[in-house]
Amino acid sequence: MKKILFLTMLILILCAGGMLGYINYKKSSTETRVIKYLKTEENVSEEKIDSTEPFMANLPGDQNFMVSVSLKGDQNLYYYYENEDNQIVLESYTDENGYEHVNNSK
Repeated sequence: MKKILFLTMLILILCAGGMLGYINYKKSSTETRVIKYLKTEENVSEEKIDSTEPFMANLPGDQNFMVSVSLKGDQNLYYYYENEDNQIVLESYTDENGYEHVNNSK
């Protein structure tokens, strides 16, 4: 009986660890891809990027893993995700008044 309980607990711990590892991997890889996209496609220098923050957005599909980007000298906050074609897409941005502008060209 103790063996069964031990194996059950071990399986649960491994599954939870695997899920957390996958989430951290997706957030980190999306952040890395967004930074690369900004530098290569949008010609934003590394010095201009103030901060990036990967997070889970509770949106369907690929939009679930997003990265918020703040640029120096720009009060807007930009939100990017990686779509199913592995392209970085601007989902929305929040302006200096706190109003969110959603990009509908997905």
